[in-house]
Amino acid sequence: MKLENFSVNMFPGNKNNYIRRREKMKKTFYLLILLFISYIQAKEINRIGNDNLSLEINDGKAVLSYSLNGKVIAAAELQAANADIKSITEEKSDRGTVLKITYSDQTMLRVTLPEQSPFLDIEAESPVKTETSLSIAFQSKVMIIPDSLSDNYIFFHENSNKENGRIFPAFHMAVFLLNGGNAMLAYSWQNAEKVWHGWKKNQGIESEYCRVEFRGKNRLLIGLPAAKNIWTEILEKPAGNEFEKIDWLPPFTARWLINYRQKNQFPRNPVFIDESIPIPVYNPQAKGHIKLVPSFYIQKPDIWQGYEQVNGRFFYPSYLKDNQVFLRQLVYGNTVRGQIDKNWPQVVYCLDAVSESPEEIKNMLPQPHLKKLLTEDEIALMTNYDIWQGHGICSGTDEIEKLFADKKQKSDWERIKTLLREMNEFVVFVTARAKNYRDWQTDTMQILQKKSKLNPELSSSSLEIEGLLADIQVVWNSNQLIIKTPEDFLAGTVKLENLIDSGMDAEKQEEECDIIGRELRTMGGTLHHTIGNFRQIVRAARYAAVSRLAKTSNTDEADLLCEFLERSSVILRPHHGEEGK
Repeated sequence: MKLENFSVNMFPGNKNNYIRRREKMKKTFYLLILLFISYIQAKEINRIGNDNLSLEINDGKAVLSYSLNGKVIAAAELQAANADIKSITEEKSDRGTVLKITYSDQTMLRVTLPEQSPFLDIEAESPVKTETSLSIAFQSKVMIIPDSLSDNYIFFHENSNKENGRIFPAFHMAVFLLNGGNAMLAYSWQNAEKVWHGWKKNQGIESEYCRVEFRGKNRLLIGLPAAKNIWTEILEKPAGNEFEKIDWLPPFTARWLINYRQKNQFPRNPVFIDESIPIPVYNPQAKGHIKLVPSFYIQKPDIWQGYEQVNGRFFYPSYLKDNQVFLRQLVYGNTVRGQIDKNWPQVVYCLDAVSESPEEIKNMLPQPHLKKLLTEDEIALMTNYDIWQGHGICSGTDEIEKLFADKKQKSDWERIKTLLREMNEFVVFVTARAKNYRDWQTDTMQILQKKSKLNPELSSSSLEIEGLLADIQVVWNSNQLIIKTPEDFLAGTVKLENLIDSGMDAEKQEEECDIIGRELRTMGGTLHHTIGNFRQIVRAARYAAVSRLAKTSNTDEADLLCEFLERSSVILRPHHGEEGK
């Protein structure tokens, strides 16, 4: 039998039917190939990535992953609320590959991933009348809200305390330490009407989320800085005053911080502050102070003694040596006034680089990227500016007393006059600064009382903040008896100035100089410690407001707390060197 006859006879019908069926099968096969190619191409269009970060969009689901040790780890899901993806196209730019994502509500995102960056740069545009939100979901137990005017607020989310709430939009960033200790998620925004934070369940899996709501144009950054052990929790805390090496190695050179929850006892209330302090490189041979942050430094490097304005001297609790971290207890000299909550969780983390950091680390951490996101004016609103005037009292009187002790009061008379003039300038200015705090406190408390009277639901938040701020006037009433007035201080400097022509011998002049110097130090020292206390009280009230905001779903309460945070920014932005952190 011939092969062609055999082939035809395998199917019912004639040879022409067989040929038509064969051609149809070929077309079907080619169509399947084309569909497969289109699918592959679509998958390529819906993904951008580099060696650090990737974004993959599939079936409307946008997943962010980071790379670590050759593995790609899915870490977060990005979603525009109440809108579906309508189209995705790929563009090229000088900065890298761009995905242009259009949503059903006319929102458009241009998502750029610069080469080797762990941060997505998102330019958003939506109708001004339409409220748009961009949400990111992830797994984390630690939230950090950086407040550049005060400190970083750290929230530890236990299973029993998972409350939904808000983040103050003018902070412009929230950072989440992701489970596992090898990555953190940084979410930054240029503009926001509201920023939400909380938890949601999807198919039985609970995730934390952060959602930014805005209108019109906006720019946002979402980053996943990753490295092995990029953060760690301190599980075994040192129990004594001797340094102990912790079981963790910093993965790179950066500005490493450790948090403490500090309680200061003021006349009416204990006030709580969330403090994050640097872990500096150990250098006991350093000459002079090692400045860490304004008004917070290692005063005596040889014994690693720290100093801060409100509580004075203390043994600094940490250092970094040979890439290892050493810790001991943080204990203030006045343990009645300043205490540390030893049961509060602690983490070691970093948000910023240092000058010695490699360039790739500077391009990896959240705060350098935030500075690139914001305008100069926006950065200025988040930055303290120095308002120092005059000469410090303690150092000034110390220098004058040494000149008298060395019998140089006549030869260095011009220097003494300059110091006395500048110390008087200092006292006048700091007295005015203290009045600024007191006037601000009075106005703020009146606003809080008025709003809570109109809306009783605001009473709880208002009363807590008022109770803290009330200590400003209490502290002033107590300390004013010692501070007296600028005129009283001036009278003391005149007495010191008159010593030279008093007819006393050099030894008697030195003795009188020491007495007057102590009087001036008592007055001036109490004055600058007072404004340090004022700042600490405002910072504590700010911490209380941020904590309440993070737990409230009441819109009116959130608005009140945000208004207070705006008002407290105004008084905290100016920073005198004697005010403390």
